[in-house]
Amino acid sequence: MFYLFLAILCSASIALIFKHTENNNTNRYVITSANYFIAFVTSFIMILYNRLFDGVVREMPFIDDVKLFIENDQHILSP
Repeated sequence: MFYLFLAILCSASIALIFKHTENNNTNRYVITSANYFIAFVTSFIMILYNRLFDGVVREMPFIDDVKLFIENDQHILSP
């Protein structure tokens, strides 16, 4: 429930930031890029903090998996 509240708060704040930047004639691409970067860093920290990558085991290198996917119609990309 905490993460849902955090998502709602962030969504509302970015809408307010966009509304504020319309009046100040600032670059919206910079604001949007900063928003995506901050969201990426926040989610990456949460993934590392909650140790969500601990159980992931690679069976084969990713490039070999992609080659199989391109060559074979029945192959599925999976971790």
